[in-house]
Amino acid sequence: MKIKELLISMNTNRIIIRLTLLLILFPVKSAVSFSQETAVTKGPLTMETVILRTDRSIYLPGEEILLTAEIVEADNYRVSFLSRVLRVEILDNSGTAITREKYELSGGRIVRSVKLPLNLPSGWYQVRAYTNWMRNFRRISYPSVNLRIIDPADPGNIIVADRPDTLLVSLLAPGRGQLVAGLKNSCAVRVTDIYGNPQPLRGALLKANNDTVSYFTSGMTGWGSVKFNPAPGTTYRFVSLEPEARVVISKLPLVEASGSTLNLEHGQGSINVQFSQKGDATGGRARLIVHSLYNWYWYITGEIKGGEAIFTVPYSSLPSAIVQFTVLDERANILATSLFAPQGLVSQEGEITIDVPPGEPGTMVTAGYSVDNGGSEGNYNLVIRKKEPVETWSLYIPGLPGWPAVNSIPLNADERNAWLAGNSYEGSVVSSFFGDPAGEPVERQVSFSELTSSRENGVDFLPETRGLSINGMIREKGTGNPVRGEIISLTAFSDNFLYTSTTFGSGRFHFTLPGRRNEDELILSYTSAPMDDWELTLFPDFDSLDATLPPRQVSVTMAELEYIRGISVDIQLDAIYDTTGRDTIAPIDTTATNSRMFYGYPDNVVLVDEFIRLPNMREVIFEVVPSVITRKEDNRWIIKVTNQQPFPAIYHPLILLDGIPLLEFDQFLDLPPERIKKIEIINSLYIHGNVIFAGLVNFVSLNGDLAGLSLPAESQIISMQMPLRSGNIEVDPVTRESPNLPLLSGKLKVLPFIREGMGSVSFSTTSNLGDYIMIINGFTGSQKWVSATRSFEIKGTYPGK
Repeated sequence: MKIKELLISMNTNRIIIRLTLLLILFPVKSAVSFSQETAVTKGPLTMETVILRTDRSIYLPGEEILLTAEIVEADNYRVSFLSRVLRVEILDNSGTAITREKYELSGGRIVRSVKLPLNLPSGWYQVRAYTNWMRNFRRISYPSVNLRIIDPADPGNIIVADRPDTLLVSLLAPGRGQLVAGLKNSCAVRVTDIYGNPQPLRGALLKANNDTVSYFTSGMTGWGSVKFNPAPGTTYRFVSLEPEARVVISKLPLVEASGSTLNLEHGQGSINVQFSQKGDATGGRARLIVHSLYNWYWYITGEIKGGEAIFTVPYSSLPSAIVQFTVLDERANILATSLFAPQGLVSQEGEITIDVPPGEPGTMVTAGYSVDNGGSEGNYNLVIRKKEPVETWSLYIPGLPGWPAVNSIPLNADERNAWLAGNSYEGSVVSSFFGDPAGEPVERQVSFSELTSSRENGVDFLPETRGLSINGMIREKGTGNPVRGEIISLTAFSDNFLYTSTTFGSGRFHFTLPGRRNEDELILSYTSAPMDDWELTLFPDFDSLDATLPPRQVSVTMAELEYIRGISVDIQLDAIYDTTGRDTIAPIDTTATNSRMFYGYPDNVVLVDEFIRLPNMREVIFEVVPSVITRKEDNRWIIKVTNQQPFPAIYHPLILLDGIPLLEFDQFLDLPPERIKKIEIINSLYIHGNVIFAGLVNFVSLNGDLAGLSLPAESQIISMQMPLRSGNIEVDPVTRESPNLPLLSGKLKVLPFIREGMGSVSFSTTSNLGDYIMIINGFTGSQKWVSATRSFEIKGTYPGK
């Protein structure tokens, strides 16, 4: 006892001073703080989306997909710096993930090569990307790109057909999806084959008596449009007007006697909005709001007279983005909707010039490009590669401001207008602008720092502003009630860190791992013994939400089949000539950067070997460890840190074994002392981030093996997959060691994220002969989509080559 009393007296003055200061500065336990300064947005919550691109649309198993991605704000497509980690998955047709990776963003962007497995069966696959923050808005589609992966040796799911004999033609009515008799209905027409692949068609809409109502043409994206006044009690069908016989299966909504429609007409400096009603629900007051995903721009009310209400919306009040015109009744119920995109949002007026014909292999070529001479910095992607039989980039835009970047918006103006007629926002988007359904829309200020404490607005996943995050919750097993205010820890074997998080009112907790790169197994645990009916659940690192998957069967044309065979031959020959090996990513340094434990210098250190051998750790603590006591409470042993100034009862101590929280002490106290090397003690209030503990004790085992004990049963071991870093921003073909060996790469140059819309690029042609294409496209500084292309041919030195 004398040894222990002497050690206590040496620290008494320092303990009293430190404890007094801490009680003044930290009288109560803090709520979890958020690292980012308060960010404010209008409307519901700021939404991100991902502009996702691949270098091609057809691949073979074992090839590498060059992936570029940029996170932008969904309403304006400006680069978003809210998230630092991007999740990317490649899904097969059943929704099974064949690859999953997390990437660390640099300036909101990544460039990576993704290796496809060699044993993939032929079929459609989907690349999708999302941030942790985007998981709160799963009702809105994650950005994705559908790819065809073809194995020439596996023809099971391949259908070779240049023109399908059977087509599905659907009529899509905007708003509520119904046709209203006696009113002008502006509708979209969607044409696909029986596998869901879009198809071009020149057709007509007929009545049941074969009278023609309207004509339409769908392009390669399968989108067309019709406008007509449906007659009550009349049925309609689609027919093909092409010379070849084709079976057309029609799908149309029923014609309703009661309902509403909305039609937009371009005026001089404004948009004329005509809202019409039929049937029982006529009259009253109509409310028009023009909005995007989380901002609204124009609001006006008007009386419905004679079944109509007319509104005028000036162009100057609208953003350069997709918006929705939504008409509501007096209780904010949606009556009619119409998407709208301003003119000039898309341009194909760029130009590419080439100084000399590419000619034979080995020719050095300089190409100039001009897609925007406005002077403001934009974001452009340049690719020079072998030409595909059907260039999907010429069919679709990755996205447009005001809509998630889902790579499904047609580039062609007529088809894009049809796409607008066939789509609308979720009803919850417009309702989020009205705190009072009968009142006016509000510009609600949302603070991310407030969300961390209140967890309102359905926020389950916080943005990863500093690095990878871990999310979960604690609740009672029987009732499902959340456990709030409980402190959770995250640590690892053979490491010197400990993170803590306090559960919110919803029972959820959130960890961030800023700057961490080693992929050790982490240990998630309580910091004190939990109640028996508590359940700790860790949320999956990737979203389990079912994706909107591409068709099961993959169809190719004869031209595409020849293209695939050519790629297969090129890959085999390239592997023969390649003597340089492929670039590899440097291994991640997993060594600890700091040998000192997370709590710094302890107040006391007890080296167990310096004292006479005692029968167990209980006796060691009792005899020689200062400021630490053991006692029984509710038939179980506990360990506490003591001080001459009692600790506030709201805090509990942090007891560790090799840096890992120790929750049950009975077995530990019976251990022989020779298994413990030293004991480090902080016998004052210990502040860890935003959490306060009533002191800290760390028992360090002799072999770093938890002294032979098992992890607490309530703990969970997490195998973390840390984010990969972005690759090089410029991609050139791999060179050969010998100039006599041919280079057969079909990819000549990739320059992602060019800032200027005017410039030049140099490249050298390879021995892979055939047709090539240079593509540059992207968004200007004013978020307008621009593009330009130039085709050329690499010819052989022999006749006919």
